[in-house]
Amino acid sequence: MLSNTDVNRVVCLQGDITYVFTSQEKGVVTQIKGDELYIKFKSLLDPATGKLKRVRTPTEFYIRCGGETYSFIAKPRQIPSRTVYLESGKKKVTPPEDLTKKNSVITALVAVIRDVFLNRIPSSWEKAKRKNFVNLTKIFSSAKVKIAETERWRIPGVPVIVRVFSISASRRVQVGEKILLDPSITKNPVAISIMDHIIAPLQPTIAVIVERLWQ
Repeated sequence: MLSNTDVNRVVCLQGDITYVFTSQEKGVVTQIKGDELYIKFKSLLDPATGKLKRVRTPTEFYIRCGGETYSFIAKPRQIPSRTVYLESGKKKVTPPEDLTKKNSVITALVAVIRDVFLNRIPSSWEKAKRKNFVNLTKIFSSAKVKIAETERWRIPGVPVIVRVFSISASRRVQVGEKILLDPSITKNPVAISIMDHIIAPLQPTIAVIVERLWQ
């Protein structure tokens, strides 16, 4: 997913980006600067309501990066700006640090959460099937806070599941990780982190729960 309100960034890890091809008629503006590509979805004015209409139509991108062509389909959503890293599949995939080793557990958890926040999901991760996803609304400081699970990832060889959430609010409010410590949301968390603790209407934030699979 990419933001349909902010400028998104694509970074080529193998060299410069030489060209990008996409559907301009879908309201996409792109700009290349060396090894970075900036993507902005233009908002259209709805003549019926006089309000800005955000783009939500999936858009396909073809990007030439370091001598290789990458393609992906972006789903524009009202989320903060995202950064996408392009890395050659020819490179050896480095497995994540072993979360079962006590001396590396904190470093590994921080790395896992950072990768999600940067939209830098390692190619070795496996997307989990959608099953019993959380979707609820809580009243917090007089604001309606909506918590919706968007993705789940498995890390091969590591007994955890990485759960990604979108958190939005009816008015400006400050939230903490405790809002996710609810039995209806998680039962076996080993790490919880929220990207932005202050959220407001039309400015949702992302949260991550790393949950152990053993009891």
